[in-house]
Amino acid sequence: MDLTDFFGSTRLSWIRNYFKEIGYNHYTASLLAGILTVNDLPRTSPGVPQGAPTSGAICNIIADRKIDHKIINYLETLDNEMNLEKEWCWKYTRYSDDLCFTCGVDMPPEQKREICEQISTIIQREGYQINPLKTRVGHSFYRKTLLGMVFNQKPNIPREKYLLFRALVHNALTHGIETQYKRAGYTSAQTYIDYLRGNVNYISQVIEKLNPERAGRLQIELDVAISDYKATLNG
Repeated sequence: MDLTDFFGSTRLSWIRNYFKEIGYNHYTASLLAGILTVNDLPRTSPGVPQGAPTSGAICNIIADRKIDHKIINYLETLDNEMNLEKEWCWKYTRYSDDLCFTCGVDMPPEQKREICEQISTIIQREGYQINPLKTRVGHSFYRKTLLGMVFNQKPNIPREKYLLFRALVHNALTHGIETQYKRAGYTSAQTYIDYLRGNVNYISQVIEKLNPERAGRLQIELDVAISDYKATLNG
């Protein structure tokens, strides 16, 4: 599941109440909540701005207090009702606005829908909204993706993403970065280098344990391409 406007929907009043609960007086809690939020129209109440260095931390703290514990309690109830133990139990993970629920047994579609409805009710009751276009219900043989990774057996990068960046790095190495960045729609070679390096580092971290040779080769080829580009500038 995905929460709609996760940052913007984290309200000033929620943050103020949190600071009051941990010991601040009303004035100080209001002051801190005001610093952490903005009032962007057409939003009716101030929300947390996406991209601020404080936003991720405060939104996760609030979501943990408002929905995480309630969802975990509901899933523990399901474990008891379904007689699930150990690795078969329901597991809940949340990364910012991305929510994932898994368990070790399959079940009828109507039961899956009922569980989705119960979780949605918990979330909406606390003031958040579910993005229905990003809700996925899968079977064990479907490809399970979260945060750009595949989780069916072990964390991995989707094959098409790896092939894309292997081709981009190969072209940069073979033809030179200076000939590739405009073709890729970038205004400078450095921004293209940053784009390649960020994605290659991410891919390498994910696949390093599964295929260290492939991860290392991708990093080395990119490093050589960047070194060749810098050599042409100095030459």
